[in-house]
Amino acid sequence: MATIAFEAYVGTPAWTDIAANRLTFSGSASDCTVTIAATNFQTGSHVSNGTPGTDQCGATHANNVKWLTDTTMSVNGAASETINDTNLADAECTMRIHFNDATAYAIQNARFYCYDNATTTAFAVGVDVAAYIKAATADWFNLNDATTTGATGWTTGSIGGDNAGERIDAATFSGLNRGTAATDQYWYSALSASPETAGAKSAFAFGWYCEFF
Repeated sequence: MATIAFEAYVGTPAWTDIAANRLTFSGSASDCTVTIAATNFQTGSHVSNGTPGTDQCGATHANNVKWLTDTTMSVNGAASETINDTNLADAECTMRIHFNDATAYAIQNARFYCYDNATTTAFAVGVDVAAYIKAATADWFNLNDATTTGATGWTTGSIGGDNAGERIDAATFSGLNRGTAATDQYWYSALSASPETAGAKSAFAFGWYCEFF
């Protein structure tokens, strides 16, 4: 049976299924419980068992790729650099999307989105989210912009969910598709989040859809 896993580069480190845990953004590279100041982007990315719960990363925390501008990033606290497939190594990405099946399949009509963890077409509540998927997007993509409150460049509002123009999809970014059949297909992504107001945000999730053939 085909499976999709969201994986983080943690522990030994190695790409590890987040499974029932959560990808958590925080204001610290080492502590998932430190809150992010409103309208700032995260300092740390973690795998935890709640909101925020306790850290489940093991010896190595998840990679932190922070949005600086629409074309620049900071990887694990390093200096600003252009976000592109050359500068962002696979093993520096926040998350890997992993399709697996015993039979080799190609992938079409893939899409990635951010939503409120209840209705797939509804934007995540109280957060701004930037996403980059290697071999697909050219720079950061505005994946969720809940309201007109936010950092500079993040004040449009009502953006997010599994909606055309508000998701990363193969109709616009053909690099999401995989034309060569394989038992394992991977998508490497950078994710960066900012709370629009103080406090934990739980109406916030990522979704993935694809067709295999």
